[in-house]
Amino acid sequence: MPKVIVTAQVKDPVKWEAGFRTHGDLFRKYTLSSPVNFAITGNEVTICMEPENLASFKQAMESQATVEAMTFDGVKRENREDVCPGQGNEAVERRPRERDPHA
Repeated sequence: MPKVIVTAQVKDPVKWEAGFRTHGDLFRKYTLSSPVNFAITGNEVTICMEPENLASFKQAMESQATVEAMTFDGVKRENREDVCPGQGNEAVERRPRERDPHA
């Protein structure tokens, strides 16, 4: 089962966590096989998920519902990076990272 690690910068980590904890219905669309784990360091969040189907997961991550949830939670989507260790870079899109100079 692949593991996907998502990192992103957020505007307000407290608001992000409160919003993130309400997205259970959305996470069910991601075909996850285990609980979602996350960590917060400053304004950067790291999330680890184990989807059963990587293609379905990637599609769900780009869905309008996910975009709206991330926007509401204050995720800086332009700084998001998705990595799937051991699956090759083609498995999940890697986005260039730019550090927030105000972080």
